[in-house]
Amino acid sequence: MIEVFVDSSVLIEGLKGNPEAVEIMNTLADENAIAIINDIVASEFLFHYIRLKSGVSPFTVKQYKRINEFITDREPWDFIEQFHILPVDEETVEEAYHLMRAHNLLPNDAIILRIMQDKRN
Repeated sequence: MIEVFVDSSVLIEGLKGNPEAVEIMNTLADENAIAIINDIVASEFLFHYIRLKSGVSPFTVKQYKRINEFITDREPWDFIEQFHILPVDEETVEEAYHLMRAHNLLPNDAIILRIMQDKRN
């Protein structure tokens, strides 16, 4: 069985209805792939989910204590729980720090790269 790391951009674009992102998700399901995300991807997805569902900044939603209107008992957890979630540990963050410097990466991208390097080994 194939394992595939899914970036938050695919999840977010799928939520927006982007046909390419939807096709990627459907292909993963059709192939019975093990879809993997990490806690950062989950966080990024939830942040954008709140923005897309509310139509305003997640910070505004928080300020007015309305997060539970958009993050319900099951939604979008029912979507997120379809993925295998890899945690980020201290060693991963430290190695990602060095990857940022070596390859001009932003923090989340470096962490994702480091996790994928661990999965390959």
